[in-house]
Amino acid sequence: MVSFLLCLLPALLATTSAQTIPSATLTCKTCFGQTKECGFVPGICQDNKATGGCLSVAEDIKLDGTQDMSFFKQCLSSYKSDIKVPISFTVGNGQYVRINTARCNDADNCNSGALEVPTGSTTENGLQCPTCFALNFTVCNSTITPCTGDETYCLDFTGFLKNGPSSSPFQAKGCATASAQDIKPGSTLISTPYTFSFYWGATVPAEKIPTVPPPTTTTALETTPPTPNTTPTPSPATTPTPTPNTTPSPAPTTPPTPNPTPTTTRPAPTTPPPKTSTTTKRTTLPKTTSSTTDGASPALGKFSFALYLPGLTGLLLVKLLS
Repeated sequence: MVSFLLCLLPALLATTSAQTIPSATLTCKTCFGQTKECGFVPGICQDNKATGGCLSVAEDIKLDGTQDMSFFKQCLSSYKSDIKVPISFTVGNGQYVRINTARCNDADNCNSGALEVPTGSTTENGLQCPTCFALNFTVCNSTITPCTGDETYCLDFTGFLKNGPSSSPFQAKGCATASAQDIKPGSTLISTPYTFSFYWGATVPAEKIPTVPPPTTTTALETTPPTPNTTPTPSPATTPTPTPNTTPSPAPTTPPTPNPTPTTTRPAPTTPPPKTSTTTKRTTLPKTTSSTTDGASPALGKFSFALYLPGLTGLLLVKLLS
């Protein structure tokens, strides 16, 4: 019996020691720096592999006229941010927040690689959002701004911005990536220089940029080209100068004056004198005949007839000729 218990003792000790061994741990790199090499204060940390992991963060933030680019690595258990996905939003006037994060728990020091800072895109995506950023309860005068890259949502939030020991209320509106939907009232976003505490707001899909207003400006531009019409006007002004020297000179040389002269001579031949001579014949002839028929002497009649004979013959000739 004693020998049997001695045989079971090693097995019992093995099971008890296995129960007291903690769960598997994960070793992660730690560092901080302003370059992606993250060479400041390098070290390691350990986390529960079942519930935690390793974290790498690369961020580029420009707010209120100051820009901060930071890189850090640590264990996930110490990263208390409620937004653990890459996020980017632009609030206008060259101000933006771009945070890139990566998590892993498949092997020790899985976060040793360099993480790139997200770069903003300058390619417009056809969407627009109101953008502004204001601190200390100042008025956030927003302006409609075209969105770029993968920022396809509109963000509008108010809260507090903590920078070291100081904290200031803020209001932000701008274009954001789809990951900004994870921002809820009461959530926090932790970066190296800032801690964003969001108290109120929402994220909605961005609207398309309307295409109706541009045609009104193009029509106005189409009406402006009357300026080239003014240039052709001097060209005809120069051409008429040689033409009057050639065409008007032959016009006066053609003599139309001899044509009217024959027209004046033509009505002249229609002489009315024969009409007057016929009237004389009518008056003289009947008077002479009447005198002869009266009871005058035959000698006088012969004499008078002889006197009038040449006149009669002349009248007959004139009659025949006419």
